[in-house]
Amino acid sequence: LCRIIRRGVSGVEAVAGNKDNGFIFGSGGCDQDGEEVCKSMSLSSSQRAELTSLFGSDVLFDAPLSEQTTVHIGGPASALVWPKNEAALIQAIRFAREKELDHFILGKGSNTLFRDGGFCGIVINLTKSFREFKKTKENGNTTWITVQGGVPTQQLVRWAVLEGLAGLERLAGVPGT
Repeated sequence: LCRIIRRGVSGVEAVAGNKDNGFIFGSGGCDQDGEEVCKSMSLSSSQRAELTSLFGSDVLFDAPLSEQTTVHIGGPASALVWPKNEAALIQAIRFAREKELDHFILGKGSNTLFRDGGFCGIVINLTKSFREFKKTKENGNTTWITVQGGVPTQQLVRWAVLEGLAGLERLAGVPGT
């Protein structure tokens, strides 16, 4: 069974037997030529120009995804964007949706596999700017915290321990954001 996963802001969608863009898990029936699929779905010159206008030096084209994951595998993304703030993140997602391009929100890239053929769409990396976290509410023995998607798990765990908050320590040693 070949499963291809597309991840967007609204969650994860698993599609069995589809030759769409995404991540391939499992074995058998996964003989699609990713490079050929990407060629037919690459960004147009006007789309590249628009992304450059929106993100300047914070966008790369045909960027190797192997440099964005902890396992160091994966071909190029059509575009790799590092939004500087929430408004830029919304712009990137809106751009992808309006142009009917797949998009993937990426943190540190642990437990993420990209195929050798790459990702035909926009990978939005949160690790440069989305690194804030804070207590947002306390109620008796319960504390709520808000954590942005680029915060390294280890940093969050250390902070929680220093704040005297229990519950996150089980994440010590887990890579990622």
